[in-house]
Amino acid sequence: MQKIRIFSVIGLTTFAIQMLFISAVHAAIPEGSYTQTCRNVYTNGDTLSATCQTANGRWKRTELQSFSRCVSDISNQNGNLRCEFVYIPEGSYKQTCQRITPIDDTLTAICRKIDGGWMETRLENYRHCRNGSVDNLDGLLVCDRQ
Repeated sequence: MQKIRIFSVIGLTTFAIQMLFISAVHAAIPEGSYTQTCRNVYTNGDTLSATCQTANGRWKRTELQSFSRCVSDISNQNGNLRCEFVYIPEGSYKQTCQRITPIDDTLTAICRKIDGGWMETRLENYRHCRNGSVDNLDGLLVCDRQ
């Protein structure tokens, strides 16, 4: 009897852990008009996946990478997930900075310093950087100006 109870507890615990994992994987489904013509929607990191209806009524598997950068409605365009992205400049800073966020003409991020620490930083007028390239200089966002 005690073995049955132990196996029951193990089985219920395993089931609960699986449900938590599934919930975490499928959490944070972004809103958008695509939800009206797409199904089996889920996220994996910053990739949105779904099966969306095409213009001729067929279903097509599709993905939208970096969906967190969308600044417009996420829509289904003939079986493809689409949105307008916010512009994030190129540069080596992407390798050592996190939470990169452009707001108007200011770029903010948390960047690694030479000593291994992290620092909140901002670069104003980043759209005026030469070649559109930004770097991390000991935790500071920098660029050559035009």
